[in-house]
Amino acid sequence: GIRNSVVGEHIVFTVAGHSTSNESFSLKPTQLSVKASGLVSFTPSISSNSDGTLVVDYVISRPGSYSLSVLVDGKPIHSSPFDVHVSEPIILWSVSGSGATGGIIEPVDLIITAEDETGKPVQIDSKSLDVVIKGPDNAIVPSRLRPDTQKGKTLVSYEPKISGEYDITISYNKQKVISHRPSFESLGPDPSKSIIEGIDLVDYTPKEPINFKVLVRDVSGNPTNGGDPISVVVRGPESPTALVQDLKDGSYRISFTPSLPGNYQIDVKLGDNHVTGSPAQISSKYSLKDLKCNLTGTGLKGGQTEQPLAFTLS
Repeated sequence: GIRNSVVGEHIVFTVAGHSTSNESFSLKPTQLSVKASGLVSFTPSISSNSDGTLVVDYVISRPGSYSLSVLVDGKPIHSSPFDVHVSEPIILWSVSGSGATGGIIEPVDLIITAEDETGKPVQIDSKSLDVVIKGPDNAIVPSRLRPDTQKGKTLVSYEPKISGEYDITISYNKQKVISHRPSFESLGPDPSKSIIEGIDLVDYTPKEPINFKVLVRDVSGNPTNGGDPISVVVRGPESPTALVQDLKDGSYRISFTPSLPGNYQIDVKLGDNHVTGSPAQISSKYSLKDLKCNLTGTGLKGGQTEQPLAFTLS
């Protein structure tokens, strides 16, 4: 420990007394003083061994090169001052937990572990740890850090919302230490969580398009990524074909055009099951402003009294 050490680790060395004739003599802690250049707060521990030697134990909290002066009765010992180089600890980073392995879309925990080369936990400064999680859409995913610095572990809680690959970047002291990319998938669409949006209870007009959306959700209520087994069937005076457009975000745009007036039923299913709000009922009818009336017949031209007259309204 007299030459090199690591930030936060105890630096220990022993001082032995020898005369000019190389005979050993005992030292007392009061005889020894240790000073380090460039350190304002430096309080080494000095204790006696049973053989008359002294043990010096100290910790340096920031990296750098220091000049260490060791004096006995105010005089430097042999080779003092010593050049001591203190480096940042070598930290081996790893991630584990459901937030690292990926899986189904649900709240997950990512465990960040910091260890030294021997596998011992490294005490880290949680304020210097930064975690950025981006979803498949490149949007930032909110996360919460709960550090256990004594054990060298930090728990990061987050909740993926959409299926795909997530990008996790972990930095310490503004230096990237881990880049990880877990993938999450939904459990598939849930008809009970999926809904119809945009169908009004007002009457529609024949030959005008009717548009609405179907919002598909998984068992957790999160949007799917599209590609769901959705079917839309329209029944009524006729059965117009419904056009289904997959918007790739869990929503589908539906459009159909009834050409005849009357009541229609819209069946929206995921697989064999209706979504919430299905079947939906709508009515298609002409309004007065859409009607054109014609009168025809001989009764419009006149005739004889006491004789039936007739005309037709269409």
